[in-house]
Amino acid sequence: METTQMRKRNSSTIPFGWDRHPKNDYLLVKNSEEYDMIAQMKKLSETQSLRSIGRYVQAHLGRTITPRGITKILKRGY
Repeated sequence: METTQMRKRNSSTIPFGWDRHPKNDYLLVKNSEEYDMIAQMKKLSETQSLRSIGRYVQAHLGRTITPRGITKILKRGY
């Protein structure tokens, strides 16, 4: 049985890799699909531009992300 990872919400912005808890607005629930994408983004960043990584994320998740947003995610060091 897999346990759901949660953490306290610290700001109004929901970080990439997390979703708002369905019953408690003060908690975040790990989004495993987005969290797995972070590892792919790190690998792609070795050879691809930030814009091409953004297009890759949009093609696979349907979520738009800016090059600056990608930089912030990669620096966060999950």
